[in-house]
Amino acid sequence: MKYMQIARVLMNGMAGTSAMTAFSAFISYMEERNFAEPELLSKLICEWVPEMKPHQARMAAWGIQYLIGFLFVIVYEELWKHSKYKPSLKSGTVLGIASGLLGIVGWQWVLKHCKYPLWWIVRII
Repeated sequence: MKYMQIARVLMNGMAGTSAMTAFSAFISYMEERNFAEPELLSKLICEWVPEMKPHQARMAAWGIQYLIGFLFVIVYEELWKHSKYKPSLKSGTVLGIASGLLGIVGWQWVLKHCKYPLWWIVRII
């Protein structure tokens, strides 16, 4: 990857991940339940790695959150590079919706294999 590509991935990954995280915080506020991914990840990390301190788990959760965002941007870049579709509002919207659905399925899978059911994770926070 060239420096400009890396910079674009980092900027777009940070912007997209921050926007998605803000949207989750807004939905959490509106629904009066916690859907904020970094907080949920932090709780899961504390469960899976009991010796990790809560502040370490929060830092790890934010790192994982942004790493996943960067990976999504890399996948988008590769899809646009190797297909007839180019970056546009339409293709970005389609990829955003697909990514959101993938995120929902991913969270369902993670929480299904978690020690506690979904309602416990969402309510405890």
